[in-house]
Amino acid sequence: MKRIVISISAFLLLGLVVGCNVYRKVTVNGDRSFDYSEYSSYAWLPSADSTENNTYDNSTIRNGARIFFNHCMREREFQVDTLTPDLLFKLEWVNIPKAFDYAEIGSVPTWKQDLIDNWHFDDVDALDEWDIDYEMKTKEFSYGAIILNIFDRQEKRLLWRGVAEGNIYDADKIYDDLHPAVHRLMKKFPIKPKKK
Repeated sequence: MKRIVISISAFLLLGLVVGCNVYRKVTVNGDRSFDYSEYSSYAWLPSADSTENNTYDNSTIRNGARIFFNHCMREREFQVDTLTPDLLFKLEWVNIPKAFDYAEIGSVPTWKQDLIDNWHFDDVDALDEWDIDYEMKTKEFSYGAIILNIFDRQEKRLLWRGVAEGNIYDADKIYDDLHPAVHRLMKKFPIKPKKK
């Protein structure tokens, strides 16, 4: 019995952790043969904040993402240098509104539920009597992506791009998943954190 309870608890915890992930899909592009060891500093390029300033895209979310990226770069012993940085970072935020329609079934009277439960496929006329109430509703959500572009400042060329993307059904989950999403991206960065 104890083993079953532990298994169920572990399953629920896993579901909770996976369920909070907004930016599930992570892809990267970059020259893997490139020697990144010559770089030691970076600076942020300005990124245009959304004029809408909505729950999916606002300055708080963007600044939070930059703070998390800065933390990851400090782990790699990179320093911020706003005068002559080796690398330039540009953060892009993509949010595209989406929606889907679904039927919400209303309450079914007991006598109708009895008909449904005891229905036989030969009794096609009984289907007309059911008259189940339903309402068509629309669920709105957003396709979102965090894109980090890293450029060589002197050569003015893109070295690496990481994209974390997913469908956002609850805008509040962006804040919950922002830090893990940045770490998921940076796990694929060619420079690994320095061991302490």
